[in-house]
Amino acid sequence: MPRLLERAALFLAAFQIVLRFCINAGSGWGANLFVHATLWAAAALWLASRALEGRWTMRLSGVEIPLTALLALSCASIPRASYTRSAIEGAGAFATYALLVPLCASLFAGRRALLLRLLLASLAALSLYAVLQRFWILPEIDRMSGAQQPEEIRTRLRSGEIWATFFYPNSFAGFLVLLVPLAAGAAVDAKGATRAACGAIAALGALCLAFTGSLGAWIAAAGGAVLFAALLSRRRAVLVAVAAAGVVAAVVLVPRVLRHHSMEIRATYWSAAAKIAAERPVLGVGLNNFREHYYLHRDARQYETAQVHNDYLQILVELGALGLLAFLAFLAMTVRASMRADEPPGASDGVGPMAAGVAVAVVGAAALHGVFADVAWGLVVPMVLAAWVVTFAKLHASPGPAARFGLLAGLASFCVHSMVDFNLYDYGAGAALFLAAALLAPGRPVELGRPSAPAAAAACALVALGALAIAPDRTLDADHRAAQGDIDGAIALRPQHAPYHFQAGTVHARSGNHAEAAAAFGRAVQLYPTRAGNHAALARALDRIDRRDDALHHYRHALELERRADIERLRLEPPDKIRALARLGDHDALVALMRAYRRDLLPQIPAQLGDDYDALTKPAIDRAIAAALTD
Repeated sequence: MPRLLERAALFLAAFQIVLRFCINAGSGWGANLFVHATLWAAAALWLASRALEGRWTMRLSGVEIPLTALLALSCASIPRASYTRSAIEGAGAFATYALLVPLCASLFAGRRALLLRLLLASLAALSLYAVLQRFWILPEIDRMSGAQQPEEIRTRLRSGEIWATFFYPNSFAGFLVLLVPLAAGAAVDAKGATRAACGAIAALGALCLAFTGSLGAWIAAAGGAVLFAALLSRRRAVLVAVAAAGVVAAVVLVPRVLRHHSMEIRATYWSAAAKIAAERPVLGVGLNNFREHYYLHRDARQYETAQVHNDYLQILVELGALGLLAFLAFLAMTVRASMRADEPPGASDGVGPMAAGVAVAVVGAAALHGVFADVAWGLVVPMVLAAWVVTFAKLHASPGPAARFGLLAGLASFCVHSMVDFNLYDYGAGAALFLAAALLAPGRPVELGRPSAPAAAAACALVALGALAIAPDRTLDADHRAAQGDIDGAIALRPQHAPYHFQAGTVHARSGNHAEAAAAFGRAVQLYPTRAGNHAALARALDRIDRRDDALHHYRHALELERRADIERLRLEPPDKIRALARLGDHDALVALMRAYRRDLLPQIPAQLGDDYDALTKPAIDRAIAAALTD
């Protein structure tokens, strides 16, 4: 029985890891909680096997201390969060991160090669899918439906930037910068066909990194490659020279990088984050709650975001200085523990159940969650499945010294890349970091008390069952369905979310309650003062209750914000813009906009008609202006 339970734990661990790579953070409350619960169920099975065997030996390296602190701070952030549901989801992710390191270090004790093979197989399969995405899937989607897609989606389809199964290209790039050096190190350690296979995986991952379009990842990967070469040389003089070269490169490159447009956008996020952190410096605003405070603190630049695009700054905002110190301590102790890692790679016992877990995860993600289903599901899924299972089962790589150096270089690259992106908050990339820590810091065996194993198993089982029980629960989910059915309930669940107040104003306006509509739109403006649509809606409501001067002020502000917006969804809808121009008396701009709007509505009438077209449309424009003035 103990052996059967242990093999079941290996199956579930492989299943959870692969499922986490397949299902990204944007997949929803229920899906993410299910993935988190699976790892806790694996821990319960493993602990039950230890209890039945009569001994419980954990592999501990010291990183468990900051991880426990991070977990405690994550849970404590829930009651402080203005949006509780989102904080619960974030705490679930951080709880799984905290469990991942000690569980994998202990579960894979004596079989670390299996963990290495699972990471390399994941890199191979996801890179293969990303290449298919770049050269076949995205062009095919663009051909079939590109013309019907919004402008932002069309731009993304045609950019050639790939994201595999991750939330977006930059988080996939974070995954790659971490694991490509590991594959290169495994190739150095190996011989013959295994060396060729590991080298091919590293080359495929590097190709995908080039296609992500992530400037920050390219710079981080270049630094990681130099560090990897220096670590392989094992000479102190080389390491000192690399450090000096890094300082020189930073002096030369950083000013150029800061002038890049993407850095201008990030400066908006970081400026707002710094203001939020200054208000709650010790414990933060709660996990996944940066977005609830961002629009109150950002400047007038028209950039929307849910993340800070800097993991360290986001942890500071959401978990405070204590959370940031705990995370930095985890990174430092991982590196320190890797320096004294002396456990042999071990045997390959457990390949069968883990390969089965990989297969079930890939098929389940595809069949039940629609992953890999963009184009030709029946062809893409078998290719990805074969790459994942065959690479894991047949790649006889082991974690030697070069693989360790490669993973240390990848960790350094990941940490640099996390300065400009949100790797931790795309849970697949975040899980890769903590799996890397488990591989780098296998720890030392510590014999624990025999009676504690059943208690720990029961605790993990309760966490897993609890997560599974609330995963489908919608009572905490302030989503659009809740907003449509119960505006006040949605606002109570997420009081800092401006769109819910905007929707409340819309409902009041349609019911003829214009004073209540003005109050709701006013709250939306307070929470999100730099969105043109909020000011336009408030101005219209104020117009209807005869507060003309206030209405004109918000019409002007809406048009000013609209001029700054370089994202389609942040611009005013043509009717709102027409109404604002009409109220402000800008007749020339109004006529030009009406003419363009009519041409958009009637594309069959060619613009080349010139004066004849203007003559045809002038009466209609005059009628529309008159209607806008009296609306």
